[in-house]
Amino acid sequence: MTTRAHLETRTASLWEQFGLDYAARLFGQEALDSLPRYKRGPKAGKINAYLRWTRATSGGWCRECQSVLRPNELARAWICKGPFGLQSDALVGQWMGRPQTLCGSKSVLGEANRNAEMARQEACRQELTREEGERLAGLRQLAEALAELPHMTPTLEKVRAEIARLS
Repeated sequence: MTTRAHLETRTASLWEQFGLDYAARLFGQEALDSLPRYKRGPKAGKINAYLRWTRATSGGWCRECQSVLRPNELARAWICKGPFGLQSDALVGQWMGRPQTLCGSKSVLGEANRNAEMARQEACRQELTREEGERLAGLRQLAEALAELPHMTPTLEKVRAEIARLS
């Protein structure tokens, strides 16, 4: 039988120092800079949001993050508008170089994990660019071969349209 981790959800406001420091550690300053701020009153200029996180009170298998959690280990975190916001209510902000929902599991939270995830995404982007370049080169060779065959004019036009789309 599998031992399941027991999870507990905590909340911290981002206008207080603890919540702000913890959110900066998890999501980075880039994400915090994109959040809404209070415009007037005693909290003017401070972030108008809450950090919520789920951590294990006892270790075991965690279904949410599909891995084993040790006691007091973070499972998920998200930034939302209210103190009882769900993960589905997470705010959208600039995170890891693009606008996206400020909600993540332990695999993307923290600076080391964020850097590893961004490196993985960059490697995938480079691989896609390389594959697209190879496909474009193959289409150009095909267009040269089809240009010599007069009865293949409709196919040649389709290939040229595809080359124009990819270029």
